Amino acid sequence: MIEKTIDAGTALNIIPGLTRGRSRNRTAIAEAWMLAVALLLMAVSGAASALTVTASPNTCSSVTGIGTVAWSKPGNALARDRNYATASVNGTTTNYLQCTDFGFAIPSGATINGVTVSVERSSTVNGGSTDAAVRLVKAGAIGTVDRSSVTQYTDSDFVEDHGGANDLWGTTWTPADINAANFGTAFAATKTPYQWKSAQTVSVNQIQISVDYTVPVPVPFSCTPPANTPAGVALSCVCDTFGRSSLNPSTIYGANWIVSTSDATGIVPSIVNPGYLRLTNNTGNNAKAATVPAIFPASGNYISVEFQQYAYNGSGADGIALTLSDYATTAVPGAFGGSLGYAQKTGTACNTASCPGFAGGWIGVALDEFGNYQNPTEGRFGGPGSILESVGIRGSGSDVTGYNWLAGTGSLNPLIDNRGSTAPSLGYNYQVIVDARTPASTSVAVNRDTGAGYNSLINVPNIFTAATAQGFSQAAVPANWQISFTGSTGGSTNIHEISGLKICAQTIVPRSGGTASGFNAIDEAYGTPPSVAVQKYLTGDIYTKLVGTPFKLDVAALNNSQILSTYAISANKNVTLKLVDNSAGICVLDSTQPNYCSSTCTGAAAVAGGSQVMTFGSANSGQKQSADFTLNTAYSKLAAIISDGTTNACATDQFSVRPTGVASVVSGSSPNANNIGTLKAGEIFTLTATTAGVANNPSGYTGVLQLNPTAVSPATLVALVPVSFPAASPGTGSSTATANFTYGEVGSFQLAAYDPATDAATARGVYDSTWTTVDSGSQGDCIAGGSPGAAVYANTKDANGKYGCNFGLLKTADPPAVFGRFIPDHFEVSGSATAACTSGTPFTYMGQPFAVKLTVTAQNSVNVTTQNYTGTLAHLDGATATKWTSFGSYDSIGLWAMANNIGGIPACTAKFAVGTPFTTTRSCGTNVAATAARVAISGSPAPTGTWAAGVGTFAANMILNRASAVDGSYETLQIGVAPQDSDGAKTDTVTLDLDADATAGNERRRIATTTVRYGRIRLT
Repeated sequence: MIEKTIDAGTALNIIPGLTRGRSRNRTAIAEAWMLAVALLLMAVSGAASALTVTASPNTCSSVTGIGTVAWSKPGNALARDRNYATASVNGTTTNYLQCTDFGFAIPSGATINGVTVSVERSSTVNGGSTDAAVRLVKAGAIGTVDRSSVTQYTDSDFVEDHGGANDLWGTTWTPADINAANFGTAFAATKTPYQWKSAQTVSVNQIQISVDYTVPVPVPFSCTPPANTPAGVALSCVCDTFGRSSLNPSTIYGANWIVSTSDATGIVPSIVNPGYLRLTNNTGNNAKAATVPAIFPASGNYISVEFQQYAYNGSGADGIALTLSDYATTAVPGAFGGSLGYAQKTGTACNTASCPGFAGGWIGVALDEFGNYQNPTEGRFGGPGSILESVGIRGSGSDVTGYNWLAGTGSLNPLIDNRGSTAPSLGYNYQVIVDARTPASTSVAVNRDTGAGYNSLINVPNIFTAATAQGFSQAAVPANWQISFTGSTGGSTNIHEISGLKICAQTIVPRSGGTASGFNAIDEAYGTPPSVAVQKYLTGDIYTKLVGTPFKLDVAALNNSQILSTYAISANKNVTLKLVDNSAGICVLDSTQPNYCSSTCTGAAAVAGGSQVMTFGSANSGQKQSADFTLNTAYSKLAAIISDGTTNACATDQFSVRPTGVASVVSGSSPNANNIGTLKAGEIFTLTATTAGVANNPSGYTGVLQLNPTAVSPATLVALVPVSFPAASPGTGSSTATANFTYGEVGSFQLAAYDPATDAATARGVYDSTWTTVDSGSQGDCIAGGSPGAAVYANTKDANGKYGCNFGLLKTADPPAVFGRFIPDHFEVSGSATAACTSGTPFTYMGQPFAVKLTVTAQNSVNVTTQNYTGTLAHLDGATATKWTSFGSYDSIGLWAMANNIGGIPACTAKFAVGTPFTTTRSCGTNVAATAARVAISGSPAPTGTWAAGVGTFAANMILNRASAVDGSYETLQIGVAPQDSDGAKTDTVTLDLDADATAGNERRRIATTTVRYGRIRLT
């Protein structure tokens, strides 16, 4: 039992049975599992911790070397069962009761802190009998240090401890010393003749030993390259700690381990207890394999495989092997027993006519418990003979030929297995390195860590020269390896497991990773079959295509994620390749997801022009390029379906087919095809965009075209809104999209358009970047933006065989179409008048000029200044005197005046006639005639008017001429304007607030009020 919870630096007692002073019946499984718990807690705490383990002996005997009285039934001291080892003493001393083979399994690397011997004994009478000796047995020899006591025995059983948690009994100890079968204790008793004159019988019920030790902090598992990786070699790693209840899917690419067997048990490797991959049970004649779900390109690669190995709870056979085999051959384990699932067996050693070696085997590194892997018997070739607890290497072979011995170790200590343990043991770390960076001199190394770091077990600098030295030829490095673990038993057995698997290599390729089983189709850009590498079919894509542009696909028949080069070797096979519209998502192309490549998908009809039958023959070696597909309809998602009538498969990648461009953009508000006409800034108009397509074919395009503000000129626009069209309506030959827009400026605009053949990078005024979403972004199956000058609109392939992701407005005229003219929606006006006489109360005499200033702002329908209304786009002239007083005509300012509050009477007004007889009409008093218009603009200096950024600044000298008779004074002369440019843009009527003419209602905007008087009185 565990007496207390472990903390950093706190002792942990592992005592199966009861605590001290009571019976302690050792249970090996409890010890092992509690040790595992302790190690786990230590890993969490980050500190080393002390542990105590207590065990009972498997052997007790009476041994001379002290005293004269032999022990009767010494084996009764093995367990606390009321059966006793006894000796009668009376002035005499017993021989040693020596107990050994305690079955300890203290891990290598642990530090022994102390040893305690517990003796449960009694005598027939209280008092008289005592210890004569309590000593430890090391390597079969009884030590000299004595820990006996003078305590007198009682007539009832009592447990007395000798030594202690920090008592090393005068010597040093290693885990191997304690774990050895010849480690133990020697006990003797005595009685003086003067006490209790009669003889006494000393009885021993049980002897136990407790060992206190400290284990180092275990290094947490890390899926990172090992520390002994050569400098300059960059490795990536895949790992599996098997910490789950089911073997598949694994943590290696989320793919499935491939399990197989060549025995008759029907049982394959699996996870029985989380954390361990079980290769065999402790049953006879097993040969099984578990193949890592990854591909390891061989030539030029450096591969390190690390794992923890467990062999336990059996009779000591046979072992496991790590194998590298040709990926082109399906992994099947070799023979059972001493061949360890890698080598072959022949003759009577095999239960059938012959037992082939590992299929496609290139090398097999075996951890051999029973010792026959290096033995040239049972049809195996080469080797020094049977070597227990050893590691051996055999080379390449096929069927029952080859698999020759290459190298090996002698018997190892510590051992490879712990057959007496009922829990996983011993859990040492092994590393196998295969360095094929220079394929012609591929090296193999095997290292082992039993607690103090890796030690080299085997180093073969050049496997080919080593094979030659043994008189055989090693097969050349294949294109790809697969890595498998085999487990084997024979007449003797063990449970065989591994854990903590870490494989690091320069190149690792997923075995499946979403790849469809059976067939796959990839883009023709990857190469021309049959020279396309299998990795391309496992990870390759299909790139974006163009409407009306031919393309091909590469198709491969796959078996176990390898090209099946023997496909159609005996007879031609017809394979149907069809392209299915997947815009509705009927085809699930991720093999890890439910409904993957369902019958709904494989049964869907091909799109127009999207089906052909490919005839495979033996010369194709399992892969072939299709004939041309030409699709005259656009698709946002297409899936490729492959079938030979027996096997249906979906290509792993879907792709899009896009239009080559936007053929035109026209306005429905236009009097002709290209010009919208004259509209007010902010007034709604329509634009219709039409995509390019193939005549007499459904266009298929239903995407959303965008407006790019940076590709609309002039660039100083207020806004062209909205920024997108609605989803296009597909038609025959083309798709169209129509939307209402507003343009918030004056003048005209152009949408940038280009020929992709000469400019594939510059932004287009109308474009689509989302139709090819399935291919763009991180998918990388078309040329996307992100770098200056990227050919995102390219309709020709780049060096990688890719088109641009986008399509946009095509240039069909030079210059491109002009939309507009747009004019101001209205003018906003303000102004001022400055009297000629400014001293005191400012006033001006009739007939005397005074300054008038006017600000006119051109605005759109939402009252935003149209800044382009300047220069040739400004059609209101302020520099011509006659235009100042002109009213209601194009290009006029409409300046005029009227007076009110005459004589202090608000309702008393005077209005000045525009035409003859130029009468001044008064609402009170007498009308006054004049010979000319009373409101005028002085010609000297001439009026001025300029426009800048949509704002006109005008100035003139205004005169109120005298009438034929004296009138006035006009203390409140109100001045107003009604500007109107040559396009008819004028002041918004709702802002008019001055009625200066004879017609009822306001027709001008008041800009100023001043005082005008008739003149001076001359006194003579």
